[in-house]
Amino acid sequence: MRAIQRINHNAAICEDGAGHQLIALGRGIGFGDMPHEVNLEDVKRTFYGIDRKYLAFIDEVDPDVLEFSAQLADIVTQQVSYELSPNLPITLADHIQFALKRARDHLVVPMPLAEDVEQAHPVEYRLAQMAVRGMQKTFAVRVDRHEAAGVAFGAFLRLKERDEKGANLGYALSGILGGVTEPALYGCGFKYMRSLGGMVIGGAIGGLIAGVFHVTTYVLGATNILGLIGYAGGGTANLMWGAISSAVAFVVAAAITFLFGFTKEQLEEDARLAAEA
Repeated sequence: MRAIQRINHNAAICEDGAGHQLIALGRGIGFGDMPHEVNLEDVKRTFYGIDRKYLAFIDEVDPDVLEFSAQLADIVTQQVSYELSPNLPITLADHIQFALKRARDHLVVPMPLAEDVEQAHPVEYRLAQMAVRGMQKTFAVRVDRHEAAGVAFGAFLRLKERDEKGANLGYALSGILGGVTEPALYGCGFKYMRSLGGMVIGGAIGGLIAGVFHVTTYVLGATNILGLIGYAGGGTANLMWGAISSAVAFVVAAAITFLFGFTKEQLEEDARLAAEA
């Protein structure tokens, strides 16, 4: 095996004996000049078929979280009857790392659609429960949630291809009504990476407005539109500015995603698929 591009000291893009590219993890694999031969005894884990746009995640994610995610992805692959994306260990690790951070910061909120998800996807829900137990045991924490509905709504407005429009509308509604925002983050944000900028800027502007007017939330509960009730404890002005800051964050995220969230090539491919439908 030969390392051809460094990701960090312990990760590199490599080529195997058949000339196939892969991501290899192991102590010191990415150290030194490229290219260089890699001792297979130093390789702890390999990933084939990883999209290059996810390489930055490997550099940012805690190695222990990445290893946990890879083991979890192996178990899930054996338990479900359909094919999973080869990017799953990386995207799952990114999600788990954020979930662990929220748990350590005591930002744990309920999932309103948990029972519906359990009934609709019993196998996946059982695997998720197993993952949570594994996280609690491995990292000594308790886990939960995130936000990206505005991004998904902007994508729904911008895209023309029917399946993509329908999917992104579903992502937006699941975030607004159900408080379940991972579909928007993984189905839209990571697929169209530029749209993540809309989420960041929208959230920053909404947060700035909330900070300027000293908005306070008194109940950390629902992550959907019912979350506005949490502002009611501070009186009419607090509720009003809480609602305004939330609306501004949503609208700005949607507008930026609509205007700048897609490359020319992505829009051309979307238009082509829409014309063929």
